[in-house]
Amino acid sequence: MKRFLFLAALLWGAVCANAYFEVGGLRYEVTSEEAKTCRVVRLGYGVYYQMDEVWIPDEVYHEGNYYRVTKIDDAAFVYCMCTSMRLPSGLEGLGYQACAFCQRLEEIELPGSLTAIGTRAFQHCQNLRSVRIPYSVSRIDDYAFLDCWKLESVDLPNVESVGEGAFQNCNSLRSLHFSYNFRSFGRSAFPYENIESISIDGGNPNFDCRNNCNGLVESATATMVMACKNTKIPSTVTRLGDWLFRGFGFETYDVPNHITGLGKGVFDSCKNLKSVTIPSGVTELDDYLFNGCSSMTEFTIPDQITRLGGWVLTGTGIEEIVIPASTVDIANKAFSECPKLKALRVDEGNAKYDSRDNCNSLIETQTDALIILATPNSFIPEGVKVLTSNCIDRITLDYLEVPESVVEVREGAFCRSNIKKIKVLCTNAQWHDYYAFDPINNNSTVYSVQLPEGMTEINFSLPSSLSVLIIPSTVEKLRATQFNHLVSCGYYTKNLHHIVCLAKTPPMPNWEYGNMSDPGYYPFDNYEDCTLYVPKGCGEAYRNHPWEWSKFKEIKELTAGDVNADGNRNTADVVAIYSYIINGTESGIIDYFADVDENLKVNTADVVNVYKLIIEGDAGQ
Repeated sequence: MKRFLFLAALLWGAVCANAYFEVGGLRYEVTSEEAKTCRVVRLGYGVYYQMDEVWIPDEVYHEGNYYRVTKIDDAAFVYCMCTSMRLPSGLEGLGYQACAFCQRLEEIELPGSLTAIGTRAFQHCQNLRSVRIPYSVSRIDDYAFLDCWKLESVDLPNVESVGEGAFQNCNSLRSLHFSYNFRSFGRSAFPYENIESISIDGGNPNFDCRNNCNGLVESATATMVMACKNTKIPSTVTRLGDWLFRGFGFETYDVPNHITGLGKGVFDSCKNLKSVTIPSGVTELDDYLFNGCSSMTEFTIPDQITRLGGWVLTGTGIEEIVIPASTVDIANKAFSECPKLKALRVDEGNAKYDSRDNCNSLIETQTDALIILATPNSFIPEGVKVLTSNCIDRITLDYLEVPESVVEVREGAFCRSNIKKIKVLCTNAQWHDYYAFDPINNNSTVYSVQLPEGMTEINFSLPSSLSVLIIPSTVEKLRATQFNHLVSCGYYTKNLHHIVCLAKTPPMPNWEYGNMSDPGYYPFDNYEDCTLYVPKGCGEAYRNHPWEWSKFKEIKELTAGDVNADGNRNTADVVAIYSYIINGTESGIIDYFADVDENLKVNTADVVNVYKLIIEGDAGQ
């Protein structure tokens, strides 16, 4: 009996703790029956408070009890049209977007009981001009005041940490003063380019503003970590910290000669930046250093640089990159997404890397590993053995040939690549089981893949964007899940419209790679729209096959010279190939059929060959 009463008491406490009630037009939820506390909650999903003035009492009366209001819940006043807001004196917490998008709110006074301002608590309160932050607040979370454009002043009397983007886009702010206790801040915490002065209480154990520099210096490392439009770099500072000038509008910048280190993203998103002078003491260009500097069209990597970080030049307008002999550590995404890059070459004296055969690619010499395929003029030269992860990241090419020398293709090698046609020549390469084309994220845009003669088994997945797949005559086995894992592990197969299988004997499944009856696999569901092309005389073998081949609605037998793939070889094919030469195509099946002499070029020689096949008839098969 006692156990029953105890359980009943717990159940009743849980019910009470979740009780909702309304007082004075506001909705509350009991948070603790024992402590008699509650919080303000939103009216309902998609239902917003519309009063001009919000007055939240210190406590509210409900069913014979007074409850202290200690929190404003997540999104409680989101989109409220109030012009003023009075908060309870015992408020301890502001939830996620608690007062976000209150576009008419002009000022707010926070009570002395509050210890933290929650994530996006006042986001996009675009008319908010002033906020009184009490001494009790030690933490301002990420994006707390994001897009409060008119916020003119903010006092941080005892704040220890400011989150990422906390005051981002608060472009009316002009000065910042930090307390003795201030110790950390996130990226883009303030709109630094608009700030005119930065100061901090003397004796702060973490930072100082030496020489009235209008910036924050991390004392222990002599690193300038916060700067504004009027910052002067003192001679005692040796390093520029992460994201220091992110988004600044200057066109040129000469890094002072006494600087020996540059942090991540120092000039990130400086869209007007055209030139930067790097002093001789700097030996590394860290991640994102010039990311998004779209006006930068020229940059010479200094001879003393030993390391280039990831995305160091991403989004710049640079047309040529020369890797000096000193650079022996390059991240594989150093030059990712450089849209105007036309040439990449490595100094002949570099002992680590090369760009052999003028391939406009970065290769690790000792391992023959492709690190970066950098430009639309790049190719993979014969002799390369390994395609490393992300080595063909975010590049646009009409055609790419994977040479016979390649023995390994690693995870994500073709990640986010935009290539119309890939021809694979390596027959025995080890492909990463699923992710060579990053199929899980479906980020590759590859329309056509032709696999090599001599390959006996296909045991890797292909990109979801694939429209044409050419399977060589030597293939005997496909992974058992090849049709449901053929593209993007089976999630998207609608793009695949043409499969050319040159094997006279229909390839069989290799059950080592999965069981087709496993309900966890997604079936290939494009048999209605995908045409299967097979060798002449082999149509029935595929139509009557006990495995997946028989499911294709349309199975066509290949005829040499049948450029338009209509099953006939006649003058219409000559017209089709002329049209292809003149107008081009969007990587359809004609890309394969039009190259009659298989020299990777479609030209008048192929027209001649088509004429010969028409004249010779079956003798030309």
